[in-house]
Formats: sequence, C-alpha cells, structure tokens
Amino acid sequence: MSQRQGGSMVRIGDDRDSTYKSDNVVGLTFRREEELPVTICRPIVPPSVLIVEDSACAADAYSLLLRSIGARVRWADSLRAANRHLRSFAPNTVLVDPGLPDGNGLRLIRRLWLMGASRPRLIVVSGDNEIARDSLAAGADHFLEKPLSAATFLAEILTRTGRDAPSLQSQMPMASSALLRRDLQEARIHILKAVLSGREGQLLYPLQFLRSLARDGGLTPLSLLLDRFQSGVDSARDLAMGLADMIDRMGDENLTARQV
Repeated sequence: MSQRQGGSMVRIGDDRDSTYKSDNVVGLTFRREEELPVTICRPIVPPSVLIVEDSACAADAYSLLLRSIGARVRWADSLRAANRHLRSFAPNTVLVDPGLPDGNGLRLIRRLWLMGASRPRLIVVSGDNEIARDSLAAGADHFLEKPLSAATFLAEILTRTGRDAPSLQSQMPMASSALLRRDLQEARIHILKAVLSGREGQLLYPLQFLRSLARDGGLTPLSLLLDRFQSGVDSARDLAMGLADMIDRMGDENLTARQV
C-alpha cells in the first residue's frame, strides 16, 4: 500500500525480531502478527456434583452449600440410584458415603476410577476414619472425615476449579425435623424387616446408619436408645418401638440434627 502512495516498505532485523516500517507514516512500526501476545480466556465451569449418601439430612446439608456456589447437584441414596443418575449425568465430582443400604460405596469408587483421565473427582465422606486408607486404595482422591465444617467441605469441592471457597460459618446447615424423621423412619423399617425375617445380619446396616446419625447430628436420645440395644437391655423390636416414639415426639419438640 505504501508503494502505491509513492513510499517504500523496509524490513528491519532478522526473522525473529523483524518489524516493518513505512516511509509514508512517520513513527509507525508494524510488528509481525505471530509475535503478538495471545491471551486465552477459559470460562469458569460451575461444579457439578453427584451426592451418593443414604441420609437425607446429610444430603440436604451438602446440597444447600453446593447450590450456594452455583453447583449443579443430584442426589442418590443407594448404589442403584447412583448408577441410574450416571447414565444421564456427567458430574465433575462424586461424593460418596461408603455405608449404603445396597452395598459398600467403595465399589462405586473403584468402578469410576477405572474410567481413567475422563473420570470425575472422587471424594469419600465418612465418620469412620478407619476406612480412610481403604478409600484411597479404592481410588478416591480425598477422604473427608465427619463432622465437617462448611468451609472445609466447599474448599475441597472447589479445589480444581480455580475458585476460592466463600467465607462461611464453621458448622454445616441444620437438618430439618422432617428430614430427620425420614432418616429415622427408614432405619426403623430396615430393623422391622430384620426382626420379621429373623435375619440378624440385616440389622448391621440400620445400626451403623443410626450410630452415624446420632454421632454426627449430636442426637443424645438416639445414642441412648442404641446403647440400650447394644448392651442387651433392649431387643431389636424394642429399638424399633423406641424409634417410633422418638419420631412421634419430634413433631412436638422440633428436634433437629446438629451437623451431619
């Protein structure tokens, strides 16, 4: 273009540092296009989390916190439900409680770990720190021990997103009495099924579930019921009746679980 206007284009320097100078435009130097700095902006993708947790109290607390940071959340209360969700939902994080009604949650961790580089981040959450080693051996990226603080929970979820966890109160959200009643009723049904079938082995899951709920939720009345059963004072049928009485009284006392 400068030659058409009566000027000339002069190349200055070698290939690496070359610029172009026009005689017709004073003080204007053109840099080669490939030398211009390029900034790539990567959008921040909100977390997507599958919660695999049998307790409605715990799942609700996790969901409230996750949705507060814009996460997409789904909840599965069993291995079967988790497999169903994974057919149509591709989370970048899967949060697993090992104690599930239809099997050990570490089975799901092992299966997802086999996906390789395309797998989601795998986090195990439990009040039993003795299974931390088994969780990591199964393929979990991290083990979180209950009870959790809200800040610790969100910081772990946001680890690979480039975002900082917001400032929050130390405790997790309180569970509502409706959700607590649901958890207690589910455990009571499992106990009654074990009593009616005469299969004592079926008591293992509901007892572990109730012990975890009592410990993590700070539920002293529930702890006392479990102690009476495990010391032999009460039978499994007595425990089921005690749970029914606790559920009935919750409507009047508005009993809530602390942090789950």
